[in-house]
Amino acid sequence: MDGSVLEASPLSATRNRPLRIIVNPTAGQARGARLKRSLDRLTAAGTQWDIVETQARGDAEALARALAEAGEVGAIIAAGGDGTINEAINGVMAAQRHGAPVPPFGLLPLGTANVLAGELGIDTPETAAAALLSGQTRKIALGLCETPDGARRYFSMMAGVGFDAHVVAGIDPALKRRFGKGAYVWQTLKEWLALKPARYTLGDGRDASSLILANGHFYAGRFTVAPEANLDDPALIAARFTKGGRLATALYAAALPFGLLPHLPSVKRERITHVSVNGPAGEPVQADGDTIATLPVTFTLAPERLTIFAAPRARA
Repeated sequence: MDGSVLEASPLSATRNRPLRIIVNPTAGQARGARLKRSLDRLTAAGTQWDIVETQARGDAEALARALAEAGEVGAIIAAGGDGTINEAINGVMAAQRHGAPVPPFGLLPLGTANVLAGELGIDTPETAAAALLSGQTRKIALGLCETPDGARRYFSMMAGVGFDAHVVAGIDPALKRRFGKGAYVWQTLKEWLALKPARYTLGDGRDASSLILANGHFYAGRFTVAPEANLDDPALIAARFTKGGRLATALYAAALPFGLLPHLPSVKRERITHVSVNGPAGEPVQADGDTIATLPVTFTLAPERLTIFAAPRARA
């Protein structure tokens, strides 16, 4: 099991308590077909489930928190892309932080990158449903991003400041829905052409042209920035990019799909549990593929862990 610790979930003991599945109803026909494949598997196995639909951004978080605090379901499942899943995780963790005995969390991946699903070994409708039916869970570590005003956001896979945060902030949702990963390629090119190098200062005085905090192995799909990162490790991997400008950024982009980015001399990696980041006012911060804040921020390892359904041989 690659070092991951799997546990028996309460799901098998709570068959009379349905799975509550949080779904974005505007996900589209293709995503709807993928969701149906997972639901068909659950139904065939005799599992009870029902759906609650989101209406606007932020609804998945509010719904997940309300469901967790009510304690009337066997599990809370987020069906959607990385953004919907991140929202739901934040709702569950808010309930847990305030003392609620929350049920296990699961996901049915319907997005463009499905990074957390890939890390957990459940990136197809069939494997995602099988993980729920297996009743096997993991307690995974999470990252936490906090702003000076006390706002806090959990993230499961990665957070970033600099070039990748600008790409995420600039992405056109309509293009993303239509072209998927192609929209990110297009936005990356646009950001590269318009690049105005900035420097970001870490709490210890060091600086960087970009910073990525990795909680898991995968990044932006199945790429890697920090191959040593894993969801069971009580630490984040900080990848500090020391060179800036178009040439260095082009090198980073070219190295990423070949697995060479972590090995570049100008990419410095270290294991951390806390780092503060400052820089130009209004600079965006991304986490799990969504803009969540602007600088300054502090990244830490969250004190709580998330109980989540995973495949038996999920990546550690």
